[in-house]
Amino acid sequence: MNGYQIFIITSACLAVLVFGFFLIFIKPLLAIRFQLFLSGVQIPFSKLVAMRFQKHNVNKIAINLIRLKKADINLFTADDLIAHTEAGGNLNACVSALIASNMHDIPLQWDEITALDLAGIDVLQVAVDAHKTGDLSEIEQLLEQYSPEIAALTAHNQEKSA
Repeated sequence: MNGYQIFIITSACLAVLVFGFFLIFIKPLLAIRFQLFLSGVQIPFSKLVAMRFQKHNVNKIAINLIRLKKADINLFTADDLIAHTEAGGNLNACVSALIASNMHDIPLQWDEITALDLAGIDVLQVAVDAHKTGDLSEIEQLLEQYSPEIAALTAHNQEKSA
């Protein structure tokens, strides 16, 4: 084998590795980025790559950002959703509860919902029950009971955004 043949074989192996990396890592992110683009959610591709390297569920975060955008709730970034996921919260339930509370004029904010969720309360069920019965007393009791946690989470989020 001469040097030219070794160069060709090495180049072909490198091309296969790059193509494999593209298929395994980049192609799913391109599909997610396309979904985000079509729905009007702006997340740079570099942010998606960083989220993927940090082992976050990029698809779950993207879908929930799209759901919030479609519900006309534009207050959130991917970092807000990542923070709740990293804390061990149920992101889908929190986003659903926020959308339900927004649609039905139930006075629940993101910090309150996430604090209740992290306390082990099914926030989506609480929002649904409040809508069905029209009784907000259960929500008021929960908010009063967990007010220190809500205040701590709110303060933490304000420090992070400052």
